[in-house]
Amino acid sequence: MEECVNSLLSQTYPDTQIILVDDGSTDKCPQICDRFSEEYSNIKVIHQENAGLPFARNAGLAVAEGQYISFIDSDDAILQQMYSVLIDRMEKDGSDMAVCNFQLFNKTGTVTVSQRYKDGVLSPGSDTVSYYEAALDSCCNRVYKADIIKKNGLLFEDKRKVAQEDFWFNLRYFCYAFKVSSVGKPFYKYRQRASSITKGHTDNDISDRCCHFIDLAQKYMANTQRSAVCFLERMTLNLLFSCVNNLNFPTVKQIKNIVVKFEKTPYFKASVLKAKTDEGGIRGYYDNFLRFTLRCRLYSLFALLERIRVKRLNSNKRSEDYFA
Repeated sequence: MEECVNSLLSQTYPDTQIILVDDGSTDKCPQICDRFSEEYSNIKVIHQENAGLPFARNAGLAVAEGQYISFIDSDDAILQQMYSVLIDRMEKDGSDMAVCNFQLFNKTGTVTVSQRYKDGVLSPGSDTVSYYEAALDSCCNRVYKADIIKKNGLLFEDKRKVAQEDFWFNLRYFCYAFKVSSVGKPFYKYRQRASSITKGHTDNDISDRCCHFIDLAQKYMANTQRSAVCFLERMTLNLLFSCVNNLNFPTVKQIKNIVVKFEKTPYFKASVLKAKTDEGGIRGYYDNFLRFTLRCRLYSLFALLERIRVKRLNSNKRSEDYFA
């Protein structure tokens, strides 16, 4: 956590407010937070009973005073220029958000750079799928406009109600935005560790909540007069894989049950019938073959392949980046 806060203090962007939310921590984090706030006048600390990540972020939003908002998880860090570069791009492009790539690192010092974003500008009018696909990601590798969040009452939802709280927050924000700046440099340093929140596979079947999420997304976009069927198709497949990933060494039967549930959603059939993914390498070939198994309803083969992948995902001995 100290590495995280120090990376915020070293930002080249001037006049930054740092809000640390102690969500009922039982280690030394509360004392570390208080020490930082006593030493730096721009650091504010909130102590609250444990309520979970969505409510911790909401607590920070309630007291945030800046023109721009960004989030960071306490075990991660950011490069010194992140906020300066992203906000400068927003102002030059006249955009409502800026998003960048990740550096993924672990305790062995291995660093992998994500290549999801390239320098450019995304908008729902020019490329609807790419624009909304930028919503299917973490809330931490980006900068938001505070007025869009506050004007539209955007808050994080309890993950027990909405399976993907980051996706849901981003998707609603994107429904009110008109332009997003995309930055290719990996300014956000994401720490990979087995005990992190997002790597905590609990063997919970979240497929019902994910299918409900698809329905929520469809209705919300319609109410805000944003129509993006092609994006909803892509999101359906993304959520299917999220459900599989959430299972710790899933059985073939478990995975088949998930696929059968998704088959009943309105966008499943179209999503698996779409043209092959244009992503190259092992990942591209693998994703295309998975689509083939789903198109042909070879659910047992799909389940077997995904069981192998999830097993490798949870293995401490794995070295392949694709299965991260």
